[in-house]
Amino acid sequence: MKRAITKDLYDALLVSFRECPENYNRAAKQAGCCLKTAQKAWALGWAPRLSWAVPIKVMLLHEQEQARALARTLSQEKATLASDEREKARKDAVEGRAARVKMLAMIRQGIIHSSAAALELLPTIRRMCIAVARRADGIIQKLEDPSEPVTLLTLNQMLSTLRGCLYIMSMLSSSAHTFITAENLEAGKPTEILGLANLPDMSMEEAERKIAAAQSALERAKDRGLLPDGVLPGSKLTN
Repeated sequence: MKRAITKDLYDALLVSFRECPENYNRAAKQAGCCLKTAQKAWALGWAPRLSWAVPIKVMLLHEQEQARALARTLSQEKATLASDEREKARKDAVEGRAARVKMLAMIRQGIIHSSAAALELLPTIRRMCIAVARRADGIIQKLEDPSEPVTLLTLNQMLSTLRGCLYIMSMLSSSAHTFITAENLEAGKPTEILGLANLPDMSMEEAERKIAAAQSALERAKDRGLLPDGVLPGSKLTN
């Protein structure tokens, strides 16, 4: 069965050979031509008489080369894109760290200035504590004498002011602790001192009793001649 060599016939053979290279029977059947026509289309084609009818095996090789070139281009573009994304992520990380360090420096300066200002409150707080204690003693004395009128306004005002000063000191201490924690995290350092966590609470009275007991024990050790004068337990003797 002979057919005129047309572009439609060539394209039909090309599709068949693209799916199953060198399967002449299948190509002839699908394109509706004879076996010899399919064989010639694969091996020789009809160029240059028909410029578009190059050998199909050459056409398929050309398509494969184009596909490989496209794959290389896509791979290079993908690698370039990944490299650009990594570089952008690195720059973002560097810029983010620089911004955090700058912010921490600003916070540090603010805490230093605030601490300096808060330290000026300490003498005032001490005087107010003494004044409150004296005022409270006076009120207690008046309460013991019903004939004396008791005025709490001044004491309330003093206590309110004292509470405000102590609140400022407490907030400043909390802010400083939060800042130190953030700075240590940024530097990759531990945020607490290992071995000093979960310490038991101790009141000032308990601390004073323990200090007094330690001093008493030290004096007894000295009296018994267990320690040379001026030498504390755990210290090194010098000649």
